[in-house]
Amino acid sequence: MNAAQINFPNRLMVDQPDETKMKIVMDELLIIVREVTLTNSNADFSERFIRYVQLACAELMDQLHLIGYEGDYTKAERTLLCTWIAIFLENLQKYYPAFYNLHSQVPVWIGEHGILKLEKAANLSYSKLKLKIQDPQLLAILVHDGKLSLPHESLTYYKLQHRLLVHQSIIQFCLQTQSEDFDKRLIDHLIGLNYDESAFINYYTEGVEREVELESGLQAQMQILQCYRKRLFLISIRNKQGQDNRALEVLSDYVLELLEERRAQLFGQTSVSSGPQKLHTQEIGCYKIKVSFSANVLAYLTKLYINCGYMTAGTKTDLFSFLAARVQTAGIKDNTLSALSLGVKYRQVVYTTAVQTRAMLVKMLKQIDLEFK
Repeated sequence: MNAAQINFPNRLMVDQPDETKMKIVMDELLIIVREVTLTNSNADFSERFIRYVQLACAELMDQLHLIGYEGDYTKAERTLLCTWIAIFLENLQKYYPAFYNLHSQVPVWIGEHGILKLEKAANLSYSKLKLKIQDPQLLAILVHDGKLSLPHESLTYYKLQHRLLVHQSIIQFCLQTQSEDFDKRLIDHLIGLNYDESAFINYYTEGVEREVELESGLQAQMQILQCYRKRLFLISIRNKQGQDNRALEVLSDYVLELLEERRAQLFGQTSVSSGPQKLHTQEIGCYKIKVSFSANVLAYLTKLYINCGYMTAGTKTDLFSFLAARVQTAGIKDNTLSALSLGVKYRQVVYTTAVQTRAMLVKMLKQIDLEFK
């Protein structure tokens, strides 16, 4: 990149800005971006350039909105500048989606305005859902999701845009869906949207477990799981080709593992990994460690131990089986912690779980300092 290319985002800082000036500057900068990308056949260079521009614009917005720009801009002018820089970033994302980094942190100004837009969409979706939805637990999950409380340093373009898309899609779904099995169809719709929030994933897996456990026969349990597999398979068919869907992947793996476990039990296979709930209690006893934190935190602590090299596991399935049999977490009654559900939580860690875990670790560090001053 030459000096002009490196410095050109600063051209957005127009003296005495107004709508006309900002529109002219934005169009000029979009032309420069187009020429740079068209004259360089190297995709890596184009990606680095777009992401540099994206980062430079984000820094300008934060400087204007948080720190205050060392110049003669009024508050209204700073707001106008932030508005047009945001429009410029929207155009970059629109025209160069392959290069734009959706997983980078959003500028605070975009985050604040995006959260207000999300809350408005969530309130509207809630007004539609409460008239049709049957399960209050599912409603509570969606209502809580609309109250985006993540700190700005962890809020990404993808997170903000995806949550907004979910609630806008829920509104359309409510308007178009008139059926007795509304909750079931809504759940499938959310999975198709890649709604991979931890609370929803846990809600789905726990619902599967409850339905399976109501049947005492293995064949009847397998039929239920086959129905869930079919539902997830139909969602994958309706999903766009090539579109990543983490929620669908996690839930499909979960149902398949549960089905294979039941199949192994039915045909008399006794491998430990295929029957995670069948640990021999006569060998390990019935004693359980009772903890005051959730199964989500237990799964994440385990992941931290493994990733940091403080714990090794031959197979994670066996490890989850051991933890499920030996640990009683908060909110989980005796003998109900599922190894398969623990595995889902291990693979699917969300920010709120990380915050809770960090708070625990910080408290322990303070306790060490207190004891060994």
